[in-house]
Amino acid sequence: MDSNAPDTTSTGPRPVLAAARQPLASFLDHLVKTGVVSKQQAREASEWKQQNPKDKRGLPEILEEVFAVPRDPLRQAVAQYYAFRTISLFERTVRKLLPSDVNKILHALPESTFHQLMKYKLLPYDLAESQTDKIILVTPNPADREIHELARVFPYKRFEVCYMKETEWAEYWRLLTSGKETVEPVAVSVSEAGEGDFEAVLDREIARAKVAVQLDNILLDAVRANASEIHFVARLPRKTDVLFRLDGHLSSWHTIDEVRCEAVAAALKELTVGIDRYERQAVQQGVIQRVVENVAIRCTVSVLPVLSRDAGSRFESIVLRIFREADTLPRLDQLGLDAHTSRVLHGALTASRGLILFSGMAKSGTSMLLTASLRSMLRSTLNVVVVQERVDYIIDGARQVKLNPRLTVDDALDTIVDHDPDVVVLGDVMNPSVAQVAVRLANIGHLVLATLPSRSSAKALGWMVDATKEPFQVAEAVSAVLAQQALRVLCSRCKKEISPSLVQDQLLYLRGAAAPPRLFRAVGCIECKAGYSGKHVVFEALAMTPALRSILLQTGRIPDDAAVEKAAIQDGMTPMLQQALELLQSQSTTVDEVLPFVF
Repeated sequence: MDSNAPDTTSTGPRPVLAAARQPLASFLDHLVKTGVVSKQQAREASEWKQQNPKDKRGLPEILEEVFAVPRDPLRQAVAQYYAFRTISLFERTVRKLLPSDVNKILHALPESTFHQLMKYKLLPYDLAESQTDKIILVTPNPADREIHELARVFPYKRFEVCYMKETEWAEYWRLLTSGKETVEPVAVSVSEAGEGDFEAVLDREIARAKVAVQLDNILLDAVRANASEIHFVARLPRKTDVLFRLDGHLSSWHTIDEVRCEAVAAALKELTVGIDRYERQAVQQGVIQRVVENVAIRCTVSVLPVLSRDAGSRFESIVLRIFREADTLPRLDQLGLDAHTSRVLHGALTASRGLILFSGMAKSGTSMLLTASLRSMLRSTLNVVVVQERVDYIIDGARQVKLNPRLTVDDALDTIVDHDPDVVVLGDVMNPSVAQVAVRLANIGHLVLATLPSRSSAKALGWMVDATKEPFQVAEAVSAVLAQQALRVLCSRCKKEISPSLVQDQLLYLRGAAAPPRLFRAVGCIECKAGYSGKHVVFEALAMTPALRSILLQTGRIPDDAAVEKAAIQDGMTPMLQQALELLQSQSTTVDEVLPFVF
């Protein structure tokens, strides 16, 4: 649709949904007439939309995600309804913009803008006939309102957004990244009828679709977007969805179409050390090491076989966890620790013995805090032994031990005492036997660092007492317990104010806290990710003070969380819930982000 064109939304008759609002009914009528949805689906979609007013997704997204309407026919019908011109990649026309010209335009844009173009799948394609100040843009989803705002970043006075099929858009992007100036029609799908060598079929698929190039581009996008994970999820025999974990939440990023899911998995396995490409019925773990934009990247790769409705397919879920080198991580003084947490942690790290517990829920950054703490104390004369089942970071100056089937945690812990370590890092101590060893090592004169999944420092301390059944030993061993949790921060550009009455039920759970005078919700725009822009990590730390030690010794059992938290507060700790509520009061986050601190 031309940026200067008037609104072409149809307002015709409404034979399908007479009771619905006119624009909605007209749109659904169009989908019925084009055969994209049935009349029954149209009625159900209209009812679903009216019954779920808080759902901010558009009707096309609802039809696609809730009612499983095929994506390409739906988006093509949407483009037709809103009068977007359709462009085929394989039209034999002379274009003014060659791929090299498009790449020059893209490279001139700021990196954050490029990320947004990739997120919304918007690319320059050509210049308008006899109008060199008007650029033609292509996308598989031209009806997305954010795309028309994003289109203004290009250095042209006018623009026209056009529809291009998802598979052709993906091929166009591959063309741009391959450096070629022309494109040939995509080869037809490989027929496996009578094909005896399944692996040969996959090799031809990988070569035809340039899967290795796609994977390189996906990894590059993930690093640029600061994603912590990449998920490859087989949806259909020839459809693999790619999702990035951004600020702790999964977001759809890309879809690999017209390629067997097994071919995508095989290409990924070829890049991975420690994984057998030909094994498809067992769990596998491996590592990918790459240098991306002059930054050393280490990805742990986890492969999990999953079921498929298609009996002839062998689906696998593959997750890459992305880690930068330890020396590129923030220093301890760059993590935003509050004064009390910094004081408690510094005191514990400079002691000659004791157990420091780093606790937090998944995706809260606990391992980063532990690594930064360890790096702050490393020196050549300090003997540091790290025992881990999964190695996230390679730490120069430490002796890292990776557990495997022939080296169990019990074997490692029985042996490391002979190496006379000054500092022992144990990773996760969820196993009660490992927790007991951590306490014993601390009490015989070692400084021990360990992690523990927990929602608060008080709960982490209580768990250690419960796991070891020795409150006296825990009271003597533990020197500090730190907890942390991350909240997403609202985008200041697009956040929208809401009435507190809309979240009245949720506010009741916030332990009687007064409702903020103004509340906001996430919306989403070209400058953020689903309405949020970055995250804020809150910390709390309790030191083993005489008052706290007295609570453990007097009860002789699992301590009361409230009593432990009260003693820590008297020592200067600010609970994470209180900090989260302060962010809510300052209009920096949403009620939904605060609720996990309660439940």
